[in-house]
Amino acid sequence: MSCYISDLSRCSFCTNLAEPVLPSYAWAETIYADDITFRLVTSADTHPFVAICDMYQVSKEELAEVLKNMALWCIYNAENQPVGAIQLDLYSTLENLKKQVSDQKLVEYLFSSERCIELSYALTEQNRGKGLGSKVVAAFINHARSCEWGKHLFAVVSEDNQPSIRILEKNNFSYIGNYQHDETNENIRLYAC
Repeated sequence: MSCYISDLSRCSFCTNLAEPVLPSYAWAETIYADDITFRLVTSADTHPFVAICDMYQVSKEELAEVLKNMALWCIYNAENQPVGAIQLDLYSTLENLKKQVSDQKLVEYLFSSERCIELSYALTEQNRGKGLGSKVVAAFINHARSCEWGKHLFAVVSEDNQPSIRILEKNNFSYIGNYQHDETNENIRLYAC
């Protein structure tokens, strides 16, 4: 799988976002991997921003607020149609997760690296069940591994979300443990790569 980057230095949103946590990293504005394109989303965008708002069923204002704590890319297929989103959550989820996980050995394992970043992804409903999720995660991890920030990734997934669990396992994420979400009482599985 080939993967290359463009416009690394143009994204002031992600450069500013990364400074408090990962000061030496810049996020790629556009990542090309075979027939998939990842385009960084900012609140100034129209098309990808609206597509992601529609997919997550949130307002533009809500998404703009969320973007302050993460780097979010819209995923495009070969026909340049938005098919999903993939994100790196830099610090808000880490702090929340530390509070939610009662198993301190699990917390110590996960956070033994200061550069541990959560990887999350979602596909539009009509693009699920076609193998695209695994392809998207593989392409993004391939890019992440070529960058300094991609060495320690983790993902959390609902125990009931078997398709996502298969995607993570297929992409060499290892099951680390589970916990119960404080607010939803949902059983959550934790994976690291």
